[in-house]
Amino acid sequence: SNKAASETLDTTNAVRPVWLVKVPRFVTQGWAAAAENGNDGTAVVGRVRMEVDPSLLSADNPNPKAEVTIHLNDAATAAATSTAASAVPEQLVLAPQGESDDTGTLHVMCRRDTAMPPTSSCEGKVSHRFDARPRLSEAGDEAVTIDEKYRLLSRKRKNEAEHKDRQVVFITKKDALRTREALRPTAVGFGAQSREERREVKEAAVKVRMERQELQTRLFKLFEEKRLWYLTELTKATNQPNAWLKEVLQEVANQVKRGPDAGKWEIKDEYRAS
Repeated sequence: SNKAASETLDTTNAVRPVWLVKVPRFVTQGWAAAAENGNDGTAVVGRVRMEVDPSLLSADNPNPKAEVTIHLNDAATAAATSTAASAVPEQLVLAPQGESDDTGTLHVMCRRDTAMPPTSSCEGKVSHRFDARPRLSEAGDEAVTIDEKYRLLSRKRKNEAEHKDRQVVFITKKDALRTREALRPTAVGFGAQSREERREVKEAAVKVRMERQELQTRLFKLFEEKRLWYLTELTKATNQPNAWLKEVLQEVANQVKRGPDAGKWEIKDEYRAS
């Protein structure tokens, strides 16, 4: 659009090195809540501190690795605590992620929709990546302890994730049959896809299968009432699934193949009443 074409990207800070830090959600939520109280949506939420242990300095190690930590200020800690509904640690250690193929090619982009007109800018190029983690401390005998506040917060989040409101639902036999038939494998995948398959599943879902002996007895009584039956008539009279009815029907009756009654079923000779 003309509006998009007229918008420019401020690249004044495009070459400025910036850090990409992955932090826990409660920290980002705390930062966002604290920043809302600042001017123009910004606020100081903490300090980054780099510390070197002097005891590590030696001729062989003139540049010992520095420990990088984030120290949240009171406003950010209070906001994070309110968001997490639990006490949160005020200090996190930044663990380097190591070099990545895209390090140096990633940039931080910023868009300020509150400005009039809205502005977009490139705020820097990613030079280092870190993971923000709770501080670990050695408790002797090579045992390691985690920050107490972070441990309690993690336990609270784990308990909340495991707690689920379950509802007990009683289903009828028809509901169970309907579910079973809906998941029945077909030639075109699970569940009926064609119109004919959907019709058969719908009919079968509301029909409860009789026991074989019970169904045979029912068929004998029907053939006593009338000598010849169409399968559709027997299906309606017995209210049985079509496939099950046909399986039992073939045991006690024969289908007429020729003549004016072709297609109808009649009881086998051995079952005829003398």
